[in-house]
Amino acid sequence: MVSGQESSADTEKITRSYSIPLTISSDVRKKGAKKFLEEFGVKFPEGSSATYLANTGKILVVNSSDNIKLIEKILHGMGVAITE
Repeated sequence: MVSGQESSADTEKITRSYSIPLTISSDVRKKGAKKFLEEFGVKFPEGSSATYLANTGKILVVNSSDNIKLIEKILHGMGVAITE
């Protein structure tokens, strides 16, 4: 019998926030953070989320480590400084 269990990297959720520059914040605000990131291929499995916080100009993301890495790669390509 083969188990279909996901690895802990796929199920464990990490929370990160990213300061979004004005050059892309209007797109994020218009579409919503989750939709904006989904258009770049980011998946949002159960328990994951992305929210744009207009008062701080940040995206708050809860997702798996693999998806966080993808998000950071996408945002870095847009000129967003990624800090630990």
